[in-house]
Amino acid sequence: MKTDSTVFAELTWPQVHAFRLERHHLTLRAPKKALSQVVGEIGGVQAQVMSAAELQVGVRVECRVDDVRDALWKRKTLVKTWLMRGTLHLVPSKDLPYLRQR
Repeated sequence: MKTDSTVFAELTWPQVHAFRLERHHLTLRAPKKALSQVVGEIGGVQAQVMSAAELQVGVRVECRVDDVRDALWKRKTLVKTWLMRGTLHLVPSKDLPYLRQR
């Protein structure tokens, strides 16, 4: 006879909220060198309005607007492309082949 070995954790709502805030990098700003990593970990940054994308990155990473622009246009560690829901997003350039697969 097969037994079910599934274990469920019981969490409070404050624990769930704390987990989500941490996973979205909203509790502690990451260092600038982790800019593209953070963008990847949060599943990309919605970038229909570029200033909003720069702000989203800025609250998660210790960086300036110019650092986001440099990552996109000079270092090319980020790319701006159409993804989810047909909207523009910033994503790590190394992730683009996986995200664009159909």
